[in-house]
Amino acid sequence: MSVCECDVQSKQCITSPKVYDQNTIVSLCVQSLQSAIITDIRSVTLELVGASIQVQSVSPVTGPNAITVVGGLGTEVATVSTRFISAFFEDTVSYSNVLVTGIATVGFSENRRTLVRMPSIITKDITTQRRELEDEESEALGLFNLNLNLGENELAPDSSSMSTTLANIFMSIVALGISCILN
Repeated sequence: MSVCECDVQSKQCITSPKVYDQNTIVSLCVQSLQSAIITDIRSVTLELVGASIQVQSVSPVTGPNAITVVGGLGTEVATVSTRFISAFFEDTVSYSNVLVTGIATVGFSENRRTLVRMPSIITKDITTQRRELEDEESEALGLFNLNLNLGENELAPDSSSMSTTLANIFMSIVALGISCILN
């Protein structure tokens, strides 16, 4: 299995680094190998490495969550689109690596025929068997993972500029209060 960040419409991998912000949509293309198709996306988990923040975008029990869309099932390239939650951006200086892991169900693009053992028609005894062809739709599980780097969020103010802004607001309020008292 291979996975990359991609454009959902064209299913082409994005090669240039992307800038992420809170609630940014990230789209992944999960591709099968050797003429197989993706029949299901069983699970997708986003984990902020080093922090205790983990989001299960697709659950094996309930399927995709409310902010996740899975598409392209039954083809060689399935897509998963989800959003980065705000909790991932609380400390992008210390924690900026997001590990995306998942499990996909992979099947063959065409049905195969295999030999199976059948009881003999004459004796119905399981010890005397014959072999017949049976159509088979085999499926297997494939694992995938991808590292995404959030980097420092340039739009979010750092703690020093935030404290300067709060100090300026406080000083403005004090100055306004003093001017009201003097008038």
